[in-house]
Amino acid sequence: MPLEVMWCGVCGRANMIGDHCFMCGAPLAASQEPSTGNGPPTASGANPEIGSRAVLLAGSQQLLVTHPEVSPDNPRDERDIPTQPVPVVVTKHAGPPRPTVYLLVLAYLLLLLAVILILAAGISSWVRDGGNSSTHTAHGILEVHNPAALSGISPGGGCAAALAGSGGAYSGIRPGLRVDVTNQDSTYLGSGPLAGGKIAADGGCLFTFTVPGLPPAQKYGFTVDRYIVWYSWAEINSDHWIAAIQLGNT
Repeated sequence: MPLEVMWCGVCGRANMIGDHCFMCGAPLAASQEPSTGNGPPTASGANPEIGSRAVLLAGSQQLLVTHPEVSPDNPRDERDIPTQPVPVVVTKHAGPPRPTVYLLVLAYLLLLLAVILILAAGISSWVRDGGNSSTHTAHGILEVHNPAALSGISPGGGCAAALAGSGGAYSGIRPGLRVDVTNQDSTYLGSGPLAGGKIAADGGCLFTFTVPGLPPAQKYGFTVDRYIVWYSWAEINSDHWIAAIQLGNT
């Protein structure tokens, strides 16, 4: 027994049950018994196949609906015809996380800041040390004038014993006494012992000393006994790292 098909005059859908279109709800305008060939044209111009199957277009999804043959033992049931499109779920798998542009820019800025801080520290140290980064050896001449203790000693003669036995302000200056060198912050830089002790042409008692390995500094203080004499880096450098110290009056 052929199925009775009602065609919707609004949307062109094939309906086998009821007086209204199950898709758009419009009253069914005509009925026709389908054949094995093509049925009446739908509103979209398509010729759906009529039989035990009907292909319905719902939106952009094609639904295949199976209808049981109508028989006394198998009456038509509206539950056999879906009225809603089947949802399609698409799952997209996210890839591994990638660093963003903001993180890359932040890393670049931190690296640039570290380089700037290192350069600033180096420049500050260079300025603090007088603009020089090498070490130097300082040579010194100490001349002590004490006419009362040194009178009568010919030039070139020994004067250390006479100076030590004078009991005066410079009696503590003698061969072997250490000469200490400090910087502008009173930081110890090096030392060297006094040597010699000979009468000079002008009557002073001459000693010499050598202090090796002096690092850069803004100022150098040469301390002998209780006395200190200061040289700036420019002064000691212009004098070829020779310190001339005089104590007492001629």
